Amino acid sequence: MYYWKRDLRPDLPNRVPTTERNPAFWQHMVTYGVGLGVSGSIDPASAFAAIESGTPIVWPNPNYGNLNCTGAECLARSDDVLHAAVNARGGFFSAQDPETFATELAKVLADIVARVESSATSAATSSAVLQTDTLLYTAGFRSGDWSGRLDARAVNPDGSVGSLVWDAEYRLAQKNPLARNIITRRSDTGVAVALTFANLSPAQQAALNRNPGGTSDGLGSERVAWLRGIENGAFRSRNESGSLRLLGDIVNSNPKFNEGVLYVGANDGMLHAFDAETGEELFAYVPSTLLTAEGGNTHASLSELMDPDYSHRYYVDGTPSVLDLSPYGTAATVLVGSMGAGGRTIFALDVTNPSSFGPGNVMWEFSHPELGYNVGPPAIVQLNNGDLAAVFGNGYNSQSNRAMLFVVNLNTGSLIQTIDTGEGTGGNPNGLAAPVATDWPVSNLRVNRVYAGDLHGNLWRFNMGGNPSTWNDAGNVSVLFTARSSGGVAQPITASPVVALNPVNNNEVVVAFGTGSYFRGSDQNVQGQTLYGILDSKVGVNGVARADLLTQTITSTTYTVGSESIGVRIVSENDFDPAIHKGWLVDLPEAGERVITEATFPSGPTQRRVRFSTLIPDEDPCGTGRRGYLMDLDLVAGGRVPYSVFDLNRDGSYDEGDMIGDAPVSGVAWGQGERPTLLTPADQSGDPPEFLYTGEGEYVKGLGEEGLGGRQSWQQLR
Repeated sequence: MYYWKRDLRPDLPNRVPTTERNPAFWQHMVTYGVGLGVSGSIDPASAFAAIESGTPIVWPNPNYGNLNCTGAECLARSDDVLHAAVNARGGFFSAQDPETFATELAKVLADIVARVESSATSAATSSAVLQTDTLLYTAGFRSGDWSGRLDARAVNPDGSVGSLVWDAEYRLAQKNPLARNIITRRSDTGVAVALTFANLSPAQQAALNRNPGGTSDGLGSERVAWLRGIENGAFRSRNESGSLRLLGDIVNSNPKFNEGVLYVGANDGMLHAFDAETGEELFAYVPSTLLTAEGGNTHASLSELMDPDYSHRYYVDGTPSVLDLSPYGTAATVLVGSMGAGGRTIFALDVTNPSSFGPGNVMWEFSHPELGYNVGPPAIVQLNNGDLAAVFGNGYNSQSNRAMLFVVNLNTGSLIQTIDTGEGTGGNPNGLAAPVATDWPVSNLRVNRVYAGDLHGNLWRFNMGGNPSTWNDAGNVSVLFTARSSGGVAQPITASPVVALNPVNNNEVVVAFGTGSYFRGSDQNVQGQTLYGILDSKVGVNGVARADLLTQTITSTTYTVGSESIGVRIVSENDFDPAIHKGWLVDLPEAGERVITEATFPSGPTQRRVRFSTLIPDEDPCGTGRRGYLMDLDLVAGGRVPYSVFDLNRDGSYDEGDMIGDAPVSGVAWGQGERPTLLTPADQSGDPPEFLYTGEGEYVKGLGEEGLGGRQSWQQLR
């Protein structure tokens, strides 16, 4: 109690997040107690409940004057550890075996994380060009109660963020839980049904009738009702904040806007579809595997979500892909989603008419032993034979730990082909990240080449222009490049690469990507990572080495405007020789700096720059946990461009006043490693030529490209 109630660092501002159990907003110590196989006479649940109820607990005397305790004194000393945890608003558990200890310790660590994290994670807009009704959507989470955030705000003519238009959490709380349109599939027949207990298979019902401890309690129907939004005292409360919070945390799923609907996955186990203008939930989809027993358990995975002692886990954490199939001669719109870190299932939904979505619009679910976790957004493509397909990497922790590419029939969900790279073992695990698919160099709107990276740093090229039976042939599965640091250490590629035509040689494409990962225990290291641009030709290049690349370097400094100092970077402008160089590289200078999101291209009639967002773990324990840089580089050479990219002095012009000496700035401290959200002003006659927003929905002024007036056009490589 002494160290909890006193401000331990009065010289620091009070930036400590609070919870209902722990209202301390000052710097303090929270104590957690562990009984290694011993427990006292006081029930821990009753002791912690007394904090809110005010019911006095009569703590027994541990009598520390007696060195060797006996009987009640020994119990009292265990109670004293619990007493310390209660006084410090921490936690207590007793474990008699290693498995229980590991499980309970994981819950403690999750609780500690929950005390310090609350964040928005991604943003999207309702249009590419700013209009009077353009909305900015921001998704995120609160780890205090693991609820989600999704709201829409107006965008002002100057690009700044305006007033709140709707809050999905509030709209969900106002909706009749029984009227929600929630769909899933039976595990026995695969038939899609509305989510009611009676509609589920016997196996799903049996799994839902068990609590996370495996005990049959017959509360399956109540658990389904809780998922719909009906509170139940037997389960975790979602209204401790004073308002009902039904939307689960949104961590890694980026919202996708398509034809007036916003789609996003949440860790309440659902892929949600919201009306983008009103925030009304149109439907939600629960992958059937979440309602079944798996992993040696007898209870349904989603039963853990409603456990009063809930410890956070992922459920539907993947970013969906949504595509209008009209260019392929099909009047339909299809969504292909993944569970991300939450599971090993890919699913497809017909979202042509989302306002009337029903069981008949569930197309398929796909699972496979070689499908792992963290599968990135699938690519939806047309094959050479005219069939439509979903193409995706196998993610991580698959059965064989090899990197593989999956091709699944979009209409039926049947497996067309698994393309096995053969790279990876149990001792040296591997996995394939999200791919990028193009129709280059044929340019016939049918997939020809697919590029994807793996954990070993390999940038793979898959030639899929021929018959599926040939896709695994050695000549069609090749390593274009292997990313290694200057010291020869493999650099993982976990973000999808991006592809653009070489603006000075249309017989080549530039495949651009950054290296790094941020989901494994080993990712806390400070291994150096790199930005790359690798050239591929029409005939196909193989085995590009680091020595074949032009090296550009970064100089870090600050730019001062008024009383503000901005962290900026200047990149070298070494000359690119097409007779020698097969691409370029830029080593990131800060310890732990990495790239975990795909690069983007600034707006413009041609792609002459490539934009990276880097992540740097934050050294401030009271901070957000990470920061980053936005880097704009020349697409061909990887160096700086010859004009100002950032309006650093905020004067509305991109000129010499934004330079360091005579050098244009190529990087600015920005964001937390997320993919930037871009809006183009409707009036292209003035500055700025584009508006950028962080994952927090913050408008970033002064970013753009000089001289992009007039009509804009675009080109998409499939």
